[in-house]
Amino acid sequence: MKKIIILLSTVFLLVLGVISWKLLTSGHAKFELQDSASMYIIYPNQIETYQLEGNDLKLLNRQEMGGIVFPLGNSHKLQNRYLMLSSSAPKSYAENVTSLDFETGTISQKATKFHDYIAGSDEHHLYMAGRHLTWFDTSGKEAGQLTLPEDFSTLPSIMTDSGDLLVLYGHRYVIDKPEETRAYYLIFDKKSEKIVDEIEVPLSHQVRQGILKNSLVYHPILTYYHGDGQQETSYDVQTFDPKTKEIGKIQLSHPHPSTIHNLGDKHLLLIEHDSYISKYPHFTLYNLETQEESYHAFPNLSDSDSPIKHIQLLDQERLLFTKDNQVIIYNFKHSEILKQISLPSEYVAGVWLTP
Repeated sequence: MKKIIILLSTVFLLVLGVISWKLLTSGHAKFELQDSASMYIIYPNQIETYQLEGNDLKLLNRQEMGGIVFPLGNSHKLQNRYLMLSSSAPKSYAENVTSLDFETGTISQKATKFHDYIAGSDEHHLYMAGRHLTWFDTSGKEAGQLTLPEDFSTLPSIMTDSGDLLVLYGHRYVIDKPEETRAYYLIFDKKSEKIVDEIEVPLSHQVRQGILKNSLVYHPILTYYHGDGQQETSYDVQTFDPKTKEIGKIQLSHPHPSTIHNLGDKHLLLIEHDSYISKYPHFTLYNLETQEESYHAFPNLSDSDSPIKHIQLLDQERLLFTKDNQVIIYNFKHSEILKQISLPSEYVAGVWLTP
């Protein structure tokens, strides 16, 4: 009798899992688009619509999303039409990838199979990685997946652009032999859907979230670790050409580069410095064409050491970004905060600016 009860319980759980999977795999809903909207702010359970006039932000509408929950962590803009959202925490099959279509107002949510927690995108796909590299189309449907080497641990971002290559950075571990750990770039060819090369790089470089831009990887080195346990302050951004395999460096005027943001400008990089050390947000704007840099610090913005997020280039002089529950419009030519408004929550899943 006991065995029968256990068997029935197991069958029930399996059926429940399949039903849950089916429900999550085909989730669709709608959100309201407005012709006069300049910006949409997406929270876990609602969407706010704003109109931007000069430097003023006017709230137009707030839409409660009912049972829909938008994931926090990663947001990517594709084709000037889709905003793709995914969680930055390890994922289970019951969580999802979300796509918002800003032409039709359609929300698509699809279940994921694997424990993926880092993301990157090009114009056609959202890429996610953990133990696997998985890519999704603009509706959130899985378009393909590749199992990564068993001893390879991906850290901390997927770097790709509109070209044919995608670059993963990570460590290869040997069980019970930490001294044999090595750091590598894995190069993935999108056409053949295969890892076509792996390049060993110095393990002493503690790199953070980088990007692939104009066919070159830019990877911030937060600090240098030496074999004797000593640390050395870094001012450097590591560059890597996935075609020629050449590695170089850009030296900045300020230390601890932590995250590189792609502003959508051909030549401009925003290099965020570590805010845990400084206790306030600060970044360097670096021009790849002229090698000119400008440094911007915000010691009075808030008391927390949380990073700035959802950075958008408004024009050739202004940035828009969020910090905790604040939206800031900033003139980087004159180092001036032009506008700062409070949001109802610090939990922002994504920001969409109308093209």
